[in-house]
Parts: sequence; structure tokens; C-alpha cells
Amino acid sequence: MKINYRLKFIPVLFSLFILGGCGAEEPDKLPDTTPDIRGSITTFKKAAAKKDNSITMVLVEAADTDSTKFRKANLRIDNTTLIQNQKGDNMRLGQLQQGQQIEAWLEGPVMESDPVQAHAAALRILD
Repeated sequence: MKINYRLKFIPVLFSLFILGGCGAEEPDKLPDTTPDIRGSITTFKKAAAKKDNSITMVLVEAADTDSTKFRKANLRIDNTTLIQNQKGDNMRLGQLQQGQQIEAWLEGPVMESDPVQAHAAALRILD
């Protein structure tokens, strides 16, 4: 009786394995929504690196005329943050500099301090 149960279970496992491999990975792309903040990097600070993940904190300040959600944001940027230029080319964390104009999309909890603090899911370097 145990043999029949095991034989019925093998095709199910095989099907799950095949279906799991069918999903094609989508290329990394920025969200198609309005960014949470658009502004200049005014402070740039590398934090202590964790195992296989360096963390950088940047303060972004929006121009007075900008209509994004936040005026200032202290962003945590790590290896999971997608960084692209205006052409859509992927950029590295090391290519960010103080004074650059960026757009940022936030994810996860946002600490409602002044400035807000959050993880940046994606950044677009504007200049």
C-alpha cells in the first residue's frame, strides 16, 4: 500500500518541478508609478556593511516646486535596491554621489519622522 502512495506522489512532484522552471525572469525595471521623492542627494553616508550587503544612507531633499509625496527622505540603499540611469542602464551603488538629482521609490514601512526614513526599492539617477 505504501508503494502505491509513493508512486502517485512522484508525478505531482515532477509536475511542480517542471512548472516552477517555466517562469521567465523579467528584466529589472523601475516602477511605473510616480516616485515617492524626486530631489538632490544632500548627505551621503556609508553604514557598516553586513554580510554580503553594504548599506548606504542618503538624505534626499526635494525642490520646493516638486509635487512628490515627501519633501525630505533619509533612504537606506542596499544591494537589493535597483539603481538605473535615465536610459534604463543598471548602475551600481558606488556610482551615487552627493549632489546628484534622483527619483526614489520606497518600500516597506516608512518611519514618519522628519525626514521620513525608509528603504529605497528603486532609484533613477537623473544627472
